[in-house]
Parts: sequence; C-alpha cells; structure tokens
Amino acid sequence: MTEVDSSEKIDASLAGQGTQLKATYSSPEEAQTRMSDFRKEFKEVLFLDAETGKQKRVVSFTDLYNHVMKYEILMTKTQVWNLFLTPERRCDADSTQPRDANSGIAHGEAFEKKDLEDYQLNYLFHMYISGRKARKLRYLPDRQSARTVLTQKFVRNKAVNFVCYFTMLILLLLIRLGNVSTPDGDWDVIFNVQKLVSVAWVLVTFGIVFFMFELCGEPWFQPTILALVLTMVYIVFSLIMAIYAGSYIATPQYYENAGCYECIECTKTDGPLCWTSQPYEDYVDLKKQEYTDTCTCALKPALRGVMTIGVKSEGCMRNGDSVCLNCDQVLEEYASSCDNGHDNHDCNDELGKYDCVYYQPSEGWFFYIGTWLTALFALDFLIGLGQTFVWTGRYLKWQKPGYDEIKKQYDEISKQETEMA
Repeated sequence: MTEVDSSEKIDASLAGQGTQLKATYSSPEEAQTRMSDFRKEFKEVLFLDAETGKQKRVVSFTDLYNHVMKYEILMTKTQVWNLFLTPERRCDADSTQPRDANSGIAHGEAFEKKDLEDYQLNYLFHMYISGRKARKLRYLPDRQSARTVLTQKFVRNKAVNFVCYFTMLILLLLIRLGNVSTPDGDWDVIFNVQKLVSVAWVLVTFGIVFFMFELCGEPWFQPTILALVLTMVYIVFSLIMAIYAGSYIATPQYYENAGCYECIECTKTDGPLCWTSQPYEDYVDLKKQEYTDTCTCALKPALRGVMTIGVKSEGCMRNGDSVCLNCDQVLEEYASSCDNGHDNHDCNDELGKYDCVYYQPSEGWFFYIGTWLTALFALDFLIGLGQTFVWTGRYLKWQKPGYDEIKKQYDEISKQETEMA
C-alpha cells in the first residue's frame, strides 16, 4: 500500500468514476453516505505509515494540519487547532512538560483515531465541499465577495495605500527620469525640487514593499510594534509630501514669486528661447534629438545645463540651417528678432541673468503631475489617519466589539429568568 493524495482519492472514491466530487446532494441519505466515507477515508490515510503500510497509533498536530491542507480546505492553522481543541488538550498544551520520549510529539499535540470526533470531520467535509463550490468559474464576483474585498482588503488591509503609493512611484519616476519640464536653476536660491523627488521615490518604494506585506497579511495575524511605527512614519511622510508637493510641484506660484523665467512652449512663440516635449521614442533611442529645449540659456552661465535644438525650433532656423549652436547665439538671435509686438517674444534685458527657470505650466507635465501627487499624498494621509484611529480605538477599547452587546443581552435574559424563578 502506498500513500496517495487525499484530495484525489476522496474525489475518486466518493464520486464513483474518478471524476471531481459533486458539490451538491440529491438526498439527505447521499449526504450522510458521503460524510461517512469522508470520515473513514480521512482517518485511514492520515494514520497510514507509508514505509510499512500499517496504521500508526498516533500522529502529531502538524501531520493533522498538513493532511487537512491536502484537501485544499480554506482554514488557517489556528482554525484547525481550535476545531480539534478540548479542555484536556488545552491544559496539556499549556503545560511545561517535555516532549514525549517515544514519539517526540509535544504534549497536547498528539492525536489518536479516537480523538477525531465525527462532528469535527463532518465540519471538514462541509468545508471541503464549500471549497469546491468556491472554485467554480463565474462571470462576475458576487456582491458579498466584492464587499469583502473593498472593506477588508482594500481599506482595512492597506490595499488602498498600496495603490496610492504605486501610482505615486510612477509619477515621481516620471519627474526624476523623464523630460517633463522640471524647473531648473540655482538650488541655493530656489527650493531643490529634484532632491525632494529623489528622496521621495526611494521612501515610496519602501512604502510599497511595506504595504504589500500588510496587504498579504491576514486579520488574525498579531499586530506588531514595527508595523505600527512604520504606519505612523508613512502617515507623517504623506502629510509632509502633500504640503511640499502642493507648494513646489502642483503650482507655478512659488516660481513666479521667486522671479524665475517662464519658458514658453515653441508652438506658442516665434522666438528661439523655447521648448517642446520630448517624443516617446526618444526614451528608447536616446540618439535622436528632435525635441527642443533652449530654456537653460535664460539662466546665468554658471547655472546652464544641456541645450537641445530640434526641428521645431523655428526661431533658430534660417534657410533650413540652425543658427543657434550655443546659448550665446540663442540669446543673440532672440535679441535681434525680439519685438514687444511679437507673440510671446518680448525683448528682455534680463535673459542670461536669471537664477531659475520654469516651463509654461499650461503645456508641460510637471505641474499636472504635481497636482496628482498632492492629491494622492493627501488621500493616503487621510486614509492612514482613519485606519490608525480605528485600530487605536479597538486596541484601547474605545470601540466595543460586537460580542460585548451579545454578552449584555445574555445578562439581561439571565436576569429576567432569575426574577421569574
């Protein structure tokens, strides 16, 4: 005799033809027969010694739990333990006696066949049948499943925080790695938004990992001090980032007040000092430089970065050739062609002397992304704060659990029965 997979064997033996076990009953007698066969099958395979082919006298709780899991029953280890728990077994498990010398099994965790009661195995049988029903393919989830996912996983188990942080990571990386018209200049004069984004995306990445573990956890997992501390840290972090993003990324007001130069998009001006969005293909083939960005030329020489001239820079093109090979030529061309009557091409003696520059808000991505970041960080802060208040209320017993109401009602019933007696 060899050991077989219990799930496959019970299917074959109960269905009769080796097909998958039906999840419905045609009569009460059929249900009784199935449960009886299940109980016998469960015990015989559980106590089978694969080496000798004989029945073992005793098995450990670990063997029992692993055997239950072979049936793919949706139960945790604690639930299985409590199902087979008795007052005597509870006392043995709480004792400090050493393990049994012969079997090596801890006190209270040894099971004989007689310890497995019919009602316990009947419960496992019904759980097994329910599991089969749960695996049936559906077109859409039922209302109860959707409500459980929304309330238990999405809100209580921090799935909403995970989604917020994952979205924020994408937006932060767009600012950090992409050409999204990020302000530039002397970071000693204006707020260093690039350093803020660099620090933020690293912390957000760690936050995604933390919230993923929280999401994968179960409600019956014990709370930890580490998780509580990290939760509070990320609540404060989201609040700080909401304030910073709202001040320096979501609105151009700060840069206007700081006296920064507003660089106009090339299609909105006929001057050479302008910019266009970088095409998507340039993120893959970096050799192409069809976009234009001469905005850095408005800064002081020591602050200027890389200047790019593309095909859309009409202000730098004459007879099909570019006359703007460097920032000095860009400024010369701008000064020679500027006119206060031109479209966004007014003469400006301060060009080349600015400490900072920002891109036209209505055309660039930077301030749009900043608005979304502000909203997401603020949303995560409010949700995290609400989750913490709920958890704190339960821990400090500000919010009474439902069984307190049950106990209160029972005490009233007992009081009434006593008075009547």
